Amino acid sequence: AAAAAHAQNQTPPPSLREDDKRKLQILEEEHQSYIENVVRESEIFNRQEEQEEAREIESSLGLIRRTSSGRAYPTPSTFLMKGVATGVSQLFPLVDKTGLIDVDVFVEYCPCPLPLEGSHSQIVGLSGGANLMERGKQSKTKARVAARQVKEEKDGEGTEKLGNRMQHACTVNMMLEGGGDTVSVKVYSNGKTQTTGCKSIEMVYEANRLLLTAFLALVDLNYPDCQNRPCLSLPDLRETVEQAVKNPREAIKLIKAPVQGVFDCGFKAVGVKLDMKRLLVYFKEGKHSNKVAGIKECKQEGNSSRFKQLCLYVKREAVPCWSESDGSQNSVYVALFDTGKCNINAAPSESVGQAIAEVVSEMMVDAFAQDGIRMRLDEDLDPAAKRLKVEPT
Repeated sequence: AAAAAHAQNQTPPPSLREDDKRKLQILEEEHQSYIENVVRESEIFNRQEEQEEAREIESSLGLIRRTSSGRAYPTPSTFLMKGVATGVSQLFPLVDKTGLIDVDVFVEYCPCPLPLEGSHSQIVGLSGGANLMERGKQSKTKARVAARQVKEEKDGEGTEKLGNRMQHACTVNMMLEGGGDTVSVKVYSNGKTQTTGCKSIEMVYEANRLLLTAFLALVDLNYPDCQNRPCLSLPDLRETVEQAVKNPREAIKLIKAPVQGVFDCGFKAVGVKLDMKRLLVYFKEGKHSNKVAGIKECKQEGNSSRFKQLCLYVKREAVPCWSESDGSQNSVYVALFDTGKCNINAAPSESVGQAIAEVVSEMMVDAFAQDGIRMRLDEDLDPAAKRLKVEPT
């Protein structure tokens, strides 16, 4: 009993306590950064899609199904994936070590640009680490803004908080073949990465593969103190990195990659838009309320104020194919426009995105059929609506 009491009073070695504290801190930073990335990418995606015209959908003038006023029902489109909100990956998944990557060494000594020439995929800039270093081209990311705030912040607590968020991570800016002109990868010291700006899952893998080539370039680079402070803490360093570059799928574990995409309910094609205030009430209180986790009017600023938009959160239970393997999130945010255009933000997979599009299309077309929610487009302002006007038959 005395021995047990003595053991309970013992504290873990300082090094162990610091290591656990550092692990917890990195996990908290990863989670906060992921949430910020998804929110930011969703805002950017919605702003971009607001400026685009509704997708061209063939008018269904010959449909038998019509409203009581004789207007033909619309034909919704299928889900079209437009990009990945934030891809979360683990480099060297079989290695579990907090200090796997020395981000300070990586930012300071990684060749930039890399490769120098002859490739459409290239690392063009790096920033971050404990020294808040910047090299090459910098994208206007929150990481860079935070780094600048660290230098200017006078409040000691605030400085420490922002500094810690950069201490265990760095940001790598890339250009990738296939339209990834503004890809940004946040690299953590434990080997986790968060990738934004990718148009496909394959592009997420390509961004991480380019990181592996950068690590390989550093293996042979004779930078100062390279023996005592390697960029990567790996057994059989050269062989491990070479194999990773040859077989990136084995060295990269994709943890999650929520997708963004669009679909169109086709209201414009039949000369109709929806009254969004009445639509909000209908979805909140009507027969589809069991599918809705939340709905509200979207905040609209600047040029986007001319759009009528709702933020709809679709419950996980409303999507039959949404399985446990698709992650733990309980809802997906869908931006609804009065013309029937819809943006899906951060669906756990492309298949779930398609299923959500089908659920929301059914909800929107059902709302279209309700008297008082459906409104005619202004024919003077929209010649297309005048051409597609459907007369009762």
